Amino acid sequence: MSSFPIAMEYVTENNTIGDQPDTRKLTTSLTLNNVASGQESKFPIAFALVDHLNQVIKTDNISQAQLQVVSPSSALISGLTIVYAVQGVFNFSGYTITAEPGSSSQIRVYTSAILETSDSIEHPSSFYIDIKLRLCQLGEATVNGTCYGCKKPYYSLNPKNAACLPCPSSAICYDNYTIVPKKGYWRNSMMTSIFWNCPYSKACLGSPDIHNLSYTGVCKEGYKGNMCQSCKHNYSRLYKNECIKCPGIVSNVFRLLGFLVFIITILVIMIKTARNSVYRSEAFTSVYIRIFWNFLQVLVIITTFNLNWPNEVIELFHINDILDYTGQLLYSLECFLQLSVSRDDVYFKRIVISSAMPFCLGIFCFAGLFFWKIRTKRFHYIMDDFISTAVVMLFLIHPSLMYDLFSIYSCKEINPGEFWLNAELDIRCWTPEHSFYAFIIAMPAIIIWGIAVPALCLTNLARNGDRLDEVWIKLRYGFLFNGYKSKYYYWEFVIAYSKMILIAFSIFLSNVSIAVQAIAAVILLYVFLHTQRRNTPFILQIFNRMEFVSKFISLLTAFSGLFFLTGALNYAGKFFLLVVVLLSNIAFALWCLYKSTLEAFKIIKILILALKRGRVEIGIDENYESNVDSCNAENSKIQDQSYNLVPNQTRIGTNTENLEKPLNDQDSLCCEKDPFPSEVGSM
Repeated sequence: MSSFPIAMEYVTENNTIGDQPDTRKLTTSLTLNNVASGQESKFPIAFALVDHLNQVIKTDNISQAQLQVVSPSSALISGLTIVYAVQGVFNFSGYTITAEPGSSSQIRVYTSAILETSDSIEHPSSFYIDIKLRLCQLGEATVNGTCYGCKKPYYSLNPKNAACLPCPSSAICYDNYTIVPKKGYWRNSMMTSIFWNCPYSKACLGSPDIHNLSYTGVCKEGYKGNMCQSCKHNYSRLYKNECIKCPGIVSNVFRLLGFLVFIITILVIMIKTARNSVYRSEAFTSVYIRIFWNFLQVLVIITTFNLNWPNEVIELFHINDILDYTGQLLYSLECFLQLSVSRDDVYFKRIVISSAMPFCLGIFCFAGLFFWKIRTKRFHYIMDDFISTAVVMLFLIHPSLMYDLFSIYSCKEINPGEFWLNAELDIRCWTPEHSFYAFIIAMPAIIIWGIAVPALCLTNLARNGDRLDEVWIKLRYGFLFNGYKSKYYYWEFVIAYSKMILIAFSIFLSNVSIAVQAIAAVILLYVFLHTQRRNTPFILQIFNRMEFVSKFISLLTAFSGLFFLTGALNYAGKFFLLVVVLLSNIAFALWCLYKSTLEAFKIIKILILALKRGRVEIGIDENYESNVDSCNAENSKIQDQSYNLVPNQTRIGTNTENLEKPLNDQDSLCCEKDPFPSEVGSM
């Protein structure tokens, strides 16, 4: 006995007919939720032709069913909409419904296999399906009313976008919203398309594990936080943005002591050379050292510009970083601080240490001088010696100190309205804690050490401008004006404040644009160069040439950085600039070393010559300083000319009219008692 279909029943995923406990009650409707408009449906549906016993008519392989839109009229259905029965079952898959995202639609499954009879109301030939369309989601774009899923290499983080966006050059896209940073880049969250160039590119590893993607990026061991710029516990920053594992306590103590010895050695050398120029006006070793040190300090500042330097240049800059005294010293101190405070508090403690460092070093220097005076039983001019030491010390640490103190005001906006400290990107700017250290600790230190103290020295020199040849002035401030023409006694302060401006460019313009920062630095360095060439402030032309060359090389280095920044150079261009930068910097350093060595040998040769002639007494009597004062009062003023050694004399004669005119007999007799005193350059 054959049977015929009287209804269509929905076949569930469990291959059961209908979804009611009582299968005798036929259902004629179904609801599909979270359907994506314009995308091939992920909901395959099946309907079975059943007879009056609710049994599937498995002999039917010829009947046809069709999907049709009921409402709204603007809705569309495409894809596989007509199918044939397979053993009495219609399987629909691969169909697409297009309608306004977030709206509702209704479609029906119609078949002509069910004959209309008098009981057609109970056994309809159509099955109605309610469609609940979802809104477009992350990884999709709303294109002509459809939720278009983005495919590699495109992505979408905003469903309201009218199109998928191309993958950024700093990221890797894997379909939809799956986008991860490349090496050297970082982003704050998976919901942003802004990828930050990490301050230290090697700290940002991107997403190295393709089976466990990181949407923000993975930090290298020892690094953490925003842009992987902060150091983890037991790590400290040695070079700019580079975290180095802290040594053991014993090793760190020896490192700290060794570095202090290094600083003291440099300080003593500079003080000795400065003192030589007090008693021997032709001694210019301190001038060579000062020119070279200014060059290195400017170069260290240039290294803080993120100009995409080649690795070879970065290694050269690391050599210069050794001269970053405060940075090197604070590296060891930070490692000690982490033993008692959290890593996040270390930066603020560093600001406190930097603010107090000149004062503490001043006390240390005064104590050392006082001990030396007691040991040698010579208390003459202890205050002059202290001021001279303090001047040299401040000259050494001034740029690094100002950079550290200025850094607390440099903030970067990572998220809208969220500013983070550039020097420590895990510290939020303008919180009560940050504001306290910025305005109560750092600002007074900048005013005192950056502006007031240099201005006080300059004021004292200006008030005694006609007495610059007197010993007490030379003892105190001679390091600053030795080698300059008398009318340019202030020139070292011009250089110091110029370096402060360059530091300000380095810190504050970095948030505007690296290109703007670099261009401003190039302009400023050119102004330095032009001003130096126009004024020629040094007595000797060799010094003017050296200063001009140092500023030209600094300008050349910064200008080359602009080309590296563009990334448009081919290999040959990069290699050429690399060679120019490296050779020019190394050549100038060797030149300065050569001239300083010649000057040192000249002094040694003069001392040996004087000793052979029996003109030098070993030892200093109690009236030494008074003898020098009386000698100095009778000698002519230091002039803006070169100096020549006079035969058979114990001093160098100077005169604006005749450079080779020897000292008169009175001058010779005045200074003959101790022409090369053993205390020259002593502490």
